[in-house]
Amino acid sequence: MKATSPAVREIWGLIKETQKNIKETQKNIKDLSASQKETDQQIKKFSAELSANQKETDKQIKKFSAELSASQKETDQSIKDLSASQKQTDEQMKRTDIKLDKFIGDTGNRWGKLGENLVKGSLVQRLKEKGVKVEGVITVSTP
Repeated sequence: MKATSPAVREIWGLIKETQKNIKETQKNIKDLSASQKETDQQIKKFSAELSANQKETDKQIKKFSAELSASQKETDQSIKDLSASQKQTDEQMKRTDIKLDKFIGDTGNRWGKLGENLVKGSLVQRLKEKGVKVEGVITVSTP
């Protein structure tokens, strides 16, 4: 048997250490591969859940959009109806104003006569003549 030189022993030590490092690296690669497979499965699961959630969200958005559109149409119709009603009311008020102006113009003299009769104190008598029941009279004196 030959005696091994220190350089050969050192080389054998390096070879053994390298073999140990290779085994450790292979184990790490195996662990990393298993971890990668687990991560891939989780990503697929989350992706499927996200896709399902997105479809549900899209479905809800479409439903809400349709409801909103229908509501907007109803609101638009209500506004149109209200506008038409307002026009009719405005026209009726104009006609009423015209009639009231005519009535005031036509009865202007009667109002004057009523005022005169009030001053003369014959209002109660006039009301009774017209068939209006008078239950009492309040007199106010001015200083």
